[in-house]
Amino acid sequence: MRIENLEGKILANYTSEYLDFFRKIYNQKKNKQESWIFTEKGLFIMTRETNKHFNWDSEKIYAYYRSDEALKDLQSLAEVVTSNR
Repeated sequence: MRIENLEGKILANYTSEYLDFFRKIYNQKKNKQESWIFTEKGLFIMTRETNKHFNWDSEKIYAYYRSDEALKDLQSLAEVVTSNR
C-alpha cells in the first residue's frame, strides 16, 4: 500500500506482510470490510470499539487517531501480538 498526498508525494509505503501483521494486531480477517486511517501518527484500522467509545462522533474519532494515545494503544497491541508468537 502506498499513501500519497494530492500532489503525488509519497508519504508512506507498507508491504503486504506489514498489513497482514497489522490485521493481526487489530484481530481483523482479510475478507472482512476494513476502514484504514492514516494520520501524522501513523496507519490505523478504524474499529467498531473505538467508534462506539466516542459515540460515533467523527471529530472525536479523528482527534483520537491523531493523538499520542492512539499511538500508545497501537504499540501496546503490537507488543501483545509479538510476545504471543
